Amino acid sequence: MIKKLDKNAISDYLLVVLLLVFSGNPIIRFTDKFVLMYLSVLILIVKRSQFKVDFFVRCFVITSALLVLFISQMITLNFVSWLGAFRYIATFLFGGMIFYLVSDRLAFRFFVVLYYLSLISIVFFVLINLLHVPIPSLEWGTYGEGGVHSGNKNSWIIYTYVKRVHAYRNCGMFWEPGAFAGILVLCLALNARHWKKHKFKLSVIVIALLTTQSTAGYLVFFMIISYYFIFFVKIHIAKFILIPTFLLAMAVTYQNVDFLKEKIN
Repeated sequence: MIKKLDKNAISDYLLVVLLLVFSGNPIIRFTDKFVLMYLSVLILIVKRSQFKVDFFVRCFVITSALLVLFISQMITLNFVSWLGAFRYIATFLFGGMIFYLVSDRLAFRFFVVLYYLSLISIVFFVLINLLHVPIPSLEWGTYGEGGVHSGNKNSWIIYTYVKRVHAYRNCGMFWEPGAFAGILVLCLALNARHWKKHKFKLSVIVIALLTTQSTAGYLVFFMIISYYFIFFVKIHIAKFILIPTFLLAMAVTYQNVDFLKEKIN
């Protein structure tokens, strides 16, 4: 039976999706320089009853600090892109609003949303990267001579394919696989206490992480697992058996997986 979600839960999930989309979806994040401002104002209006005085105080402090930083840059370097500065401040405030609204529910909402995005990415990865199924898409990135697109970068909004550089790597809905891996390991780290109760969701997210072939993602994941064994596994014998086994598996993987050796070396 599918659990019925209340309005607050639906709102939380939508806000987390927006946060992820504007963290690096190439089609949406870089389409319009003022989208974040429009969305921030809209969220502020719709959710106005949930914002307390402390939120506006924090916004004022952060905005003031950033403005001082940009003015200092203009004085010392004699240059500052005010449009870029505006986008930087808008990004901070947009993310801050979502963190404030979702509050202590953020970590698990993040976990659930990443589970579905990972599931979608695995399906697209198999269809597009491995089987090369021709699915109509949007092109993004740089254009060559005569304004002709290179055709190297394709997006389905919820999935991104970068042909030449990352042909067999899962980018998720982000601009490159390393970014997707970073989001996935952050999600795993924040939700270590939920691993036991949500093994299937955990498995899907881990499979998605493996398909990114991100060296940094793998290394951070190994550290997170070590942390999990030390702080969440209560059986001491299991710790002494599993941790050395895990370290040995890391060494064997490093020796036998070429792209890991190349990147680290």
